[in-house]
Formats: sequence, C-alpha cells, structure tokens
Amino acid sequence: MLAMRFEDQIFAAGTSLSDYRKKLTKRLKKLKKHYKAPQEIINKDNENEQRVLDLRRKYGDALTFIYKYDEKAISAMREKSGAERAKHLQQHTDNARSWATQLGLSPLSNPKKIPKLESSELDRLQKHLELRVENIRSHVVKLTQPDLFLEERIVELEQNLKPKPSEVLANAINNVLIH
Repeated sequence: MLAMRFEDQIFAAGTSLSDYRKKLTKRLKKLKKHYKAPQEIINKDNENEQRVLDLRRKYGDALTFIYKYDEKAISAMREKSGAERAKHLQQHTDNARSWATQLGLSPLSNPKKIPKLESSELDRLQKHLELRVENIRSHVVKLTQPDLFLEERIVELEQNLKPKPSEVLANAINNVLIH
C-alpha cells in the first residue's frame, strides 16, 4: 500500500513520462541514501566485527612479530640455506603480512578501525591462521632470535612433561629438609 501511494503521488506530480521517471529516480536515490539496514544485517556486521577482534587477540602478536622481523629472517635463511629456501620463507611471510593487513594489523592500518569482512572471508582467514601462523612465526623466531626460540621450546617441553620439573624439584627439596 505504501509503495502504491508513493508511486501514485509521483505519477500525479509528473508532467510527462520522462518527468515521472526523473522524479521517481530522484526520490528513490534520496530514500536509498537515508535507508537504515534491517537489524539482522547490523547483527551480522557486529558478529563479524567481533570475530575480527577475536582473531586479532589470538593471532595479533604472532602476526606483528612476523611483520616486524620477516626481512631479517629471509636474509638469515638466504645466508644459511640458500636462495630457494629464502624464497619459500618469503612466500609464507608474505601470506602472513596479507593476513595481518586483512585484520588491520599492518603498521599503515588504523588500529581503531575494524575491517569489514564477510563471513566467508573470515572463515577462510581463520583456517589459514589456525593452520599456518604459528609455524611461520616459529621459523622467523628461530632465524632472528634463537634465544627466544630456545626459551619457548623449553617452556613448551616443561608443560608437556609429567610430572612437572618444578614439582620434582620441590619434592626433592622437601625430602632433603625432612631427613
């Protein structure tokens, strides 16, 4: 009913067919300009923004580290293992840079602005991040900061040991003190 009244009003105001079309086009453009999205679209946008923020929290440090040290790592790889392996690492770090840019984490990005990504893009990006980012970061750390790499591996090994080394040491100290 509303659409019919809208069109009747424009039709009555038009002096000719071309005038009617002009007025109709102008009015539709004005309505389109001030159109508010339905709530479900807003909710979907909010959900996608939250997913971007979650991915930033989970992978932001690793992506930032890769972004910061990738050139140094590629250079070290070239010296250590040759141009072919360096080229392979560069392909991986370029992917990581791309993912960082998609999440708005590149140095040129405004960190307060949350990129607009579709659900399908977010799904694909999340899968890449889950499968590959830690491995790429590990290679960059190993080549640029070997001490940090060793520290991280030791912590990882300690967490996987049963019983924990700290528990074994505490029990040994208790046994010495009791006897």
